[in-house]
Amino acid sequence: MEEKYTIPVLGESHYKELEEQRKKLNQQAKMLEQQAENEVSLQDDQEETVQAVEEMATPKKKKTKQERIKEAIERGKQVYRWVRLHENHFTSLKMRKLRKQEHGETMLVIYLKIVLHSLKWNGFIYYEEVGDSIAEEIADSIGEDKELVEKTILFMINTNLATIGDNKEVLNIEEFKDITGPETNAERQQAFRAREYNKKLATQ
Repeated sequence: MEEKYTIPVLGESHYKELEEQRKKLNQQAKMLEQQAENEVSLQDDQEETVQAVEEMATPKKKKTKQERIKEAIERGKQVYRWVRLHENHFTSLKMRKLRKQEHGETMLVIYLKIVLHSLKWNGFIYYEEVGDSIAEEIADSIGEDKELVEKTILFMINTNLATIGDNKEVLNIEEFKDITGPETNAERQQAFRAREYNKKLATQ
């Protein structure tokens, strides 16, 4: 005779138990994610400590400009590949003033291209002595007219959107920190370290 099977009826306590298990799994996942971020941060700290010890043990020798640039490129790892603009970015006083310049609309595009170009070094652009000036190198890199690039950079410096140092060999995008944003604590710490390191190189 064929046996009959009945589907067991699950009570409310069973569903509560499943919900508790789900909550515990979510908590464990968050703990593992935080642990992973902490390990990344710890690894970065250890690498910096090792480098600091090596630098202390090695007699200091003044780096050449090209050595500093090469070190910045290698050490200042790119953190972001995008920027974010506030909703009032194009109506801000500085952007309105920029657009009122002769060829202002083109200069606005050039400004955004320069900001995007600086992502490679986390808000800095280095003169690599390929062109006659940093402006010429930037113009070649972003595919824009050299004179308009020079005019845009001058506007950025005069309005504190950028600073230039080290004998006009390093352009620092001051607005960079306001138009980028990390998505995790580890990225935030990595971005801070990269910016501070490149800033230190720019002032040497």
